[in-house]
Amino acid sequence: MTTCISHWTALHWHLRRVCWSSVMASDGDEPRVPDVGPTAAEVADVMRALEPYLPEVPGRAPSIDVLVASDRGRRKIAGVTSHVCSTPLPRGSIQPTGLRGYDIAVTSPELTFIQIAATEDLRLAAYVGMALCSSFRLDDFSTSGLARREEPEEPLTSVKKIAAYLRRAKGLYGVDEARRALRYVRDGALSPPEGGIGLLAMLPCKCGGFGWKDVRLNVALRVFDRLDSSGRSRYTTRYPDVVIVGKTAGGERRMVGIDFDPEVTHGGEAKRKSDVRRGNQISGVRRLVHFTFTEDERTSYPAWRSSMERIRRALGKRKARRDGKADDYDNERWEAWHLLLNHPPVL
Repeated sequence: MTTCISHWTALHWHLRRVCWSSVMASDGDEPRVPDVGPTAAEVADVMRALEPYLPEVPGRAPSIDVLVASDRGRRKIAGVTSHVCSTPLPRGSIQPTGLRGYDIAVTSPELTFIQIAATEDLRLAAYVGMALCSSFRLDDFSTSGLARREEPEEPLTSVKKIAAYLRRAKGLYGVDEARRALRYVRDGALSPPEGGIGLLAMLPCKCGGFGWKDVRLNVALRVFDRLDSSGRSRYTTRYPDVVIVGKTAGGERRMVGIDFDPEVTHGGEAKRKSDVRRGNQISGVRRLVHFTFTEDERTSYPAWRSSMERIRRALGKRKARRDGKADDYDNERWEAWHLLLNHPPVL
């Protein structure tokens, strides 16, 4: 009997799987939500099949989320959380995992986003959305723990695809919450910290962000590279992790580029020189101020807050005000920084 994994279990699986369309192709009818949950023996099989895709959390026993069609279909089994979904789902909501020898289905990335948005904080839901729309895959065998989704791989989903799914899923529990969280999701993050930094820049002040709406991830910038032997200018393309675009009170357009350089992937003299060269190239872009974030911004709130204050000044933005007073959102900003950058959720 088919077991359908959902919610956080589906998220863990999606973020670790290789993604190209043929992997999700079904030879027969589209899977549907099972009428009843898995038996204890089936749970053991599912756990074995999913072991490479489930993160190890110290002090927490392995567990899975499964989807069933009715409350009567729930089974009380240790390590299993059953979620009921009796609402008709848009086509493509339940997909085969393609795990050979196992009858396991999974909620689509779009439905998984709705499920998490329905039960989690808006900030956390948007963080998950960033991961689902990213260009990275979690890889325990990589030094950084990440791998890029490059051709023939493709992103799991996109902001556009999620928005289209939300329009088709009217009436489904969690759609309204997902739509609110999607406002702060962007395509193209190459690491979880990139998504966290972009999200902290975008979120409203009351949610711990800075309310800067025009935030982009890994956009291409044409930058001056060198003069060739004939004295002609040669250009190359650079991709700052985060670009924030804003206007001053006087209407002047300004841009800030941020790169996050963690020690684990940016250590060593050769990499340091490469980073300096890249930063100098980006700094040559007109009307753009370039910042480099390190582990200091991720581990120290004062360092993070100071860097964001410099960015605010570079953008020519006024301090946020609440109740007629100067910026006093530090409690909210510490909480959001702690949640999304300092101690982010296990994906």
